[in-house]
Parts: sequence; C-alpha cells; structure tokens
Amino acid sequence: KQRYQRRVRAEEMTEMKERLEKKLELARAKQAATAEVTAGPAPGTITGEEEDDEGLLSRVRRLEEENRDLRTLKARCLEVAVTQFQRGDNVFFYYDESKCNYLVANACTTEYQYFLHPDNLAALGLSLEGPNRKPWAIGVIKDKEFCQARKQNNRFKVPEGRKFYRVYAQQRTPTDGDS
Repeated sequence: KQRYQRRVRAEEMTEMKERLEKKLELARAKQAATAEVTAGPAPGTITGEEEDDEGLLSRVRRLEEENRDLRTLKARCLEVAVTQFQRGDNVFFYYDESKCNYLVANACTTEYQYFLHPDNLAALGLSLEGPNRKPWAIGVIKDKEFCQARKQNNRFKVPEGRKFYRVYAQQRTPTDGDS
C-alpha cells in the first residue's frame, strides 16, 4: 500500500514537473525569439526608431522576469511540507485506518499530529466512508487550530489530554502548480 502511494505521488510530481518544464520551455522560446529581434539588423541595414528598441528591451526584461517567476513556481510546486506545517504549505494527507481520519504526513514523529478537519473533507473531495474514501490527497493548508482531547473516547481516537492540530485545507489551484 505504501509503495503504491509513493508511486502515485511520484507520478503526480513527474506530471507537474513536465507541465512546468513545458511552460519554462515556452518562456525560453519567447525569450530566444525576442533575443533574435533585439540582436539587431545586419550591418548596413536601416534601423527603426529608438522608441522601438526601448519597447523591445522592456519586453525582453518582462520575459526574463516571467522566466524567473516560472522557475520559482516550478521549485515551489515540487515542494511538499513534511514538518512544521504553516498556512499556505502544500501537504500530503493520508487516511489512517487506526484513527479513522485523514492526517498530514509528518516526518517528525515527536511533533504534534495534524488531522484534516472533518468539516473540510468535501473541499478535498474526500470522505471517511464509502466509495469516495481515497487513500490520500494533496492540499494546501488554509488554517489550523490547536486542540487538546478532553475525553478518552473522541472522534480522533487520541488519548485524553493529547494535544494536536486540526487543519483546514483546500485543493491546489493552477497557480499552486497544477496548470
């Protein structure tokens, strides 16, 4: 089951990487086309007005900035937080059979547990029961609440007195890297 989850996660990351590489390639092609135009005419050819040169130069600068933005976006899209979760982090949720809930995959076993808030399941297309129960999902943390279990028998199946977080999440949007 874990191998399957890792394989699916790797496939998803590979798809995102390929999409971003295509965007980066397109930006580079635009930049190269602009560079050819700004390289200037052959010797002895009459050039246009200086105003056109300034326009092309500003266009080149804008394309370079877009290229940098795409590289930053690509790097950010490949990141999934594995510890010390904050608002805006991409996280991996998995269904824990023993807790009967979705938890955030946490690399630090000494850190608090992070549960997906039960009222927030539908936002990620998840369900705790039935055919819609998926083994995992990737989402972005919108908010988190610090909690402490007050009863022995609680919905998160944690010991009385245990401290944990409930997180609200949303699906990743195209600006998060899924376009």
